[in-house]
Amino acid sequence: MKQRLILGIASCFLTLLGYAQDQAAIAQALFDRGEFSQALFLYEDLIKEDQASAYLHEQYLQCLVKTNDVNEAIKYLRKRAKKGFPTESMVAECWLWSLQADGEEKENQLAQHLIEKSKEEYPRLMHLGSLFEQRNLDDWALECYQWAESNFGSNPYLNQRMAMLMLQGGRRSEALNRYVQLLANQNLTFSQLKPVFESHMSDSVDMVMLQNSLLEFIQEQPDNPQLGEALNWTFIKTQDWSRAFLFARSVDMRLKEHGARVFQLGLLCESNKAFEEALKCFDYAYNQAESPDSRKLALAHRNALQHQWYRQSGADSAQWEALNINMMKLEHEYGPDEITFVSSICWADLLIAQKNQADRAIGLMERYYEISPESSPVAIRAQAKIKAAEAWLVAGEIWTSELLLAQVEKELKDEPTGQWAKFKRAELSFFRGDYEWADMQLDVLKDASTQLIANDAMELALLIKENLGIDSNYEAMAQFSRAMLWERQRQFDSAYKAFDDLPKAFPGHSLSDDVLFHKAMIHHECGRDSLAVETLETLVLAFGHEVLADKALLQLAQWYEFQQGNKEKAAECYRKLILEHSASLHIIEARHAYRRLTGQ
Repeated sequence: MKQRLILGIASCFLTLLGYAQDQAAIAQALFDRGEFSQALFLYEDLIKEDQASAYLHEQYLQCLVKTNDVNEAIKYLRKRAKKGFPTESMVAECWLWSLQADGEEKENQLAQHLIEKSKEEYPRLMHLGSLFEQRNLDDWALECYQWAESNFGSNPYLNQRMAMLMLQGGRRSEALNRYVQLLANQNLTFSQLKPVFESHMSDSVDMVMLQNSLLEFIQEQPDNPQLGEALNWTFIKTQDWSRAFLFARSVDMRLKEHGARVFQLGLLCESNKAFEEALKCFDYAYNQAESPDSRKLALAHRNALQHQWYRQSGADSAQWEALNINMMKLEHEYGPDEITFVSSICWADLLIAQKNQADRAIGLMERYYEISPESSPVAIRAQAKIKAAEAWLVAGEIWTSELLLAQVEKELKDEPTGQWAKFKRAELSFFRGDYEWADMQLDVLKDASTQLIANDAMELALLIKENLGIDSNYEAMAQFSRAMLWERQRQFDSAYKAFDDLPKAFPGHSLSDDVLFHKAMIHHECGRDSLAVETLETLVLAFGHEVLADKALLQLAQWYEFQQGNKEKAAECYRKLILEHSASLHIIEARHAYRRLTGQ
């Protein structure tokens, strides 16, 4: 009998529990749909059954607020305060008064009363501050923490809470000074604070304030690595590469790092197109290097940097010849190996650009892809084959070029290098006039793992789809692809003539903007820079809403910036691209460049 009674009670309890759970789920669904009046009735019943539930309490309170029944909410909170939840309820009441237009006086009275009752005990102050923060009453939370600091002294946790509230409340200088103090006292590492700085520092004014605070502390603690790391980060974020170099060099010398820190900065400068500072970094790293491999690494990257810089900004024949000699010297002394490849692939590029030097480029790259796999990573051998394929194309051996590309594609099918080889094969098909096959390969590459390959594939596929169809289009496309092949083979006179003749043979053809773009690039390759700029300006003016307009603007901006040194015109082109071609594949690059030039 007793057992049956127990089972009956248990069954009733489970039934009621199931009912309560169902009722809570319905209340939550109504709340989520914004039906607060209906949810309120259910939460009122639920909270009578479980007054200790913080979740039900908050949902019920929110329903009262959403239905504008503030008086009932205050009554509820005061009853709850008497039932064992005084502090939480009074803080919630402060929050309610803060929502009312005429509630400021009552909010102040209640908050001051709470602080007055808690200020003699550190745990109570910290708990009260936390409750204020939960209700987004940050000013009162900060006052709690200030009382705690005044009465009981500072500590790392308290400092962090106060700094964050100050940062969010606009007291940015005080906040940043506190964060720097945490670094100075080595309570936190810079890597721990970096996410805070990156998410809450909104402009250059913040960076200047942080730099000033860091410099003040560094004068007292010059060997503190956390302060140094933070200061160097501010230089990099503001792209003050000159000061970044000077600071990294001083730290490198003081810590006897033999150029390692400065070399890493050089790579960062190079990726941000700060070529002069990158060159200083690599020169310093070379001179300070302790081992032959470190010197070789710095020299290889210096050569590659100069090659990129000269291609971007232009150089005279003496500069190109000096670079050619430096690359040859490095290769003959140390190559072929993984380090020298950084320089040698650029040297091959330089040789391809010179008349009758494609054979030397082929021989150079063969040194890298014919050595044993144990001596050279597969990625390097693959890149060497792709560059050799480019040289074979210039030499007129298209099938040899395709053979090398096919080998790379097969070996690294799902890797970016293999996908790039596939794209280059699609290009060869395009040059030969096999447009359908090229288009099929390009469709596969639109989802390539790297954005650069996907963008290039999309661009060529769009060119084929837009300009292939009727017989006249086919003839125009055949002439255009032949001209592109001659351009790639550096037969610029033949290519230019073919491009120039195309609009005459096919007036008003949709390839007209593409023709102008390629004519501009040929002018540039032949050193006719003023004509190159003039041709692209014509393209932007005449075909401002066509597919190639964004690419033309980007190229024009880069010529203005790096070759003519006209940063104002460059910024204007970047801005035009950003505003008028928001869906462009080049939008991210344009934004970065615009910020670099304008600081915006």
